[in-house]
Amino acid sequence: MLTDLYHALQFFRSEFSRERSWLLFCSVIISFLGATEMRGVTSMCRYWLAGRKGYDRLLHFFSCQVLSIGQIA
Repeated sequence: MLTDLYHALQFFRSEFSRERSWLLFCSVIISFLGATEMRGVTSMCRYWLAGRKGYDRLLHFFSCQVLSIGQIA
């Protein structure tokens, strides 16, 4: 299963110009799979044990245009 997850995430690598953005994207996807509750960015921060700085970065990730869904579809 981990190999399949790796290949699925690797498929999206070319959509990100910066590796850091892609790693954050991977973290978000893994959070969706692993978090016991899903109440938005707060749940993801709890899953990763991220504090205020992590919360702000995730909010920025969801509000910026690092990934265009239209280009993938």
